[in-house]
Amino acid sequence: MAPEAIGGQVFVLGPALGRGWMLGIVLVHGFISSQAMWDDFSILIAADDDLAGVEVLRFEYRTGLRRQGLLRVIPSLDTVADSLKEYLRTNAEGVDRLVLVGHSMGGLVIQRYLVRMLTEGRGRELERIKHVALLATPNAGSLLALDARRVLLGRNLQEHQLRPLNQQVADTLRALVRDVVNAQGVSERTCPIPFSVFAGEEDGVVPPASAQAVFPDVAALPGDHFSIARPDSTEHRSYTAIKRLLLVAAAEAGTPIVPASGRLTTVVSAHEEQHDDAVHYRARRTDNGLFIQPADPYLARLRACGDVSHRGPVEAPLPFLDVKVVNNTRRTAFIHSARLLVTYSRQSRPIPFRGYIALSLSTGELMSRPVWNCGGPMDDCTLTFHLEHPNSPDPLTGDHVLDLASDGEVLDYRPVLESLADAGIANIPHQPSRARCRYRDFSRLERERLLMLPLSVFRLVGTLRYSSTQSDGTRRSVTHQTWAPVYLVRGGLESLGAYIPPSHVYSDPILRTEGNNYESTVTLSQALQPGESDRFLILLRPQNPDRPSTHDFRLSLLYESDGAGELDCGRITVELLKPPLPELPKIAEYRGFIVPDDII
Repeated sequence: MAPEAIGGQVFVLGPALGRGWMLGIVLVHGFISSQAMWDDFSILIAADDDLAGVEVLRFEYRTGLRRQGLLRVIPSLDTVADSLKEYLRTNAEGVDRLVLVGHSMGGLVIQRYLVRMLTEGRGRELERIKHVALLATPNAGSLLALDARRVLLGRNLQEHQLRPLNQQVADTLRALVRDVVNAQGVSERTCPIPFSVFAGEEDGVVPPASAQAVFPDVAALPGDHFSIARPDSTEHRSYTAIKRLLLVAAAEAGTPIVPASGRLTTVVSAHEEQHDDAVHYRARRTDNGLFIQPADPYLARLRACGDVSHRGPVEAPLPFLDVKVVNNTRRTAFIHSARLLVTYSRQSRPIPFRGYIALSLSTGELMSRPVWNCGGPMDDCTLTFHLEHPNSPDPLTGDHVLDLASDGEVLDYRPVLESLADAGIANIPHQPSRARCRYRDFSRLERERLLMLPLSVFRLVGTLRYSSTQSDGTRRSVTHQTWAPVYLVRGGLESLGAYIPPSHVYSDPILRTEGNNYESTVTLSQALQPGESDRFLILLRPQNPDRPSTHDFRLSLLYESDGAGELDCGRITVELLKPPLPELPKIAEYRGFIVPDDII
């Protein structure tokens, strides 16, 4: 049978466009969670013929135990509520009826959004919200490990909202009951929206009394604090409760949802398992399909042309495509392969990080690598720099220009030697080596002068410029500010700078490091009986994993079910990093160095 007869339909997880849909459900996750927690709800809704006209939109925001670096903070609930406002304005454009569902702190985010909209006099914009459901939301706070949370997470603004008797939460609830739950009509400052409040029967985090708080009624659903939002079948009461709210919202609008014919349904996302502190991959929905890239604050800063820092080689385990399939037809479907029609494969963006310069006072050796690059090539790369002393804001030298190779290696050391001469550290050797300046390159007087210098640390400060190919194939000129330490050390430099659980996992190499318009096939073996669902992982593994690369392809699943069929899974773009590399040695490990351990 042809694919059209099966009625194959694709639902890609992540923010969707939302244009032209009749009814949308917006899912908001809780504290220390992500949009991936809604996978079970998403695939059940996608496979439910009764909800064929419902679009799933999953709002995600930054949450965590601690901030990552000095330049990144964990947003407050007010900030997250404003982010939800923009998400609904953009991603749910054209959806004229919405049901909002919040799990745990996600329910507090929804409440804060509603109250802030009414405070701004935008109550009429809330008319399309037909219902709000709260799953295990701590409306009166949570006592679980409260003392430990106060000590360990004292500066976490999100955790403050989860404490009992929080004044801001109480004020929000008061305004919500007055202007939403008990509102008599729609105005700039009021908008009546029905609420359904649910507690988990086995929830040890948020008891029913906290879930109910000031709301007139609360119901209980099976599960603990987390499983209440992860139904395992269409018969699970959490799913039937939310489905009932969706059907009611559609029926009250006068346009009931029309059931669709049986079909195969697939949900494709990135498998977002995290490994300790390693960089992991995150997926987001764009106009051009699913976009998968490493989630790392330093990489995000580089993409925004931020400063180059001391971050070492960036590495990450290779990502998986997480494929879930539901057979909602009356025939058995045998999925035998996945086809990738690859538009391009190319090297990824550069990932520069800060290096160092070292000058031996004993031998006169110079070793200079102010910038390292563990990503794609930096073309036409230069570093315009001057020298500074850490205790003085005034430059010690004028500007000098270094030509760097695509990996950051210094092509000509003369500008470094000239800057050292300008700073009065050393004269230019008579015949400097192109790679490093050796002891023999200094005259006897210069060697004696080096040995008389006090041990010190200077800074090379400058601007890194290069051009590179972006993920979409365009060329871009990039500028970063950077600095590198300059160390005067005793001893030689010989060693310096040396360098549903898935049912199956498919890990054969499937992508070239470079190439255009080729096809790659992964042999699968998945059989789904009528009404059955399954999940498997496809490792996005390049043939040459030693180089970072970017790939754009269209994924489809080939199957047999009373004839051949093909299920289109949409377009996917992914940026891959190098596999884990050995760590750079710390300079302080070598004899004769007087610098801190964390200089790299």
